[in-house]
Amino acid sequence: MSAPDQVLVSGLLTGGAPVSIHYRGAGSRSTPGFIWEINGSEGDIRVTGPSGDTQVVRLSLEGGRGDDRTLRPLEVLLEITSDSDYAGRASALAATTPRPRGA
Repeated sequence: MSAPDQVLVSGLLTGGAPVSIHYRGAGSRSTPGFIWEINGSEGDIRVTGPSGDTQVVRLSLEGGRGDDRTLRPLEVLLEITSDSDYAGRASALAATTPRPRGA
């Protein structure tokens, strides 16, 4: 077979909300390489990026709610300080992550 890998998952969350995921190994000609849409009763969120390698590529975040007819860019504010739990976990992960040769 020469087709890129694909993974499809669907089910219900504990509260009864449906969830479906389609991850494919090849990009699309008409859309970004990564699209994640969350559609809720009060609004929608879309995360996009050039590939599914979300830990290493810059992602874009858009959203809309209420009577919005289109999605608009959303600003993400994240403050990480040296004493925060997140910073500690990130440092621990970085210390245990193997580095590529020559890095």
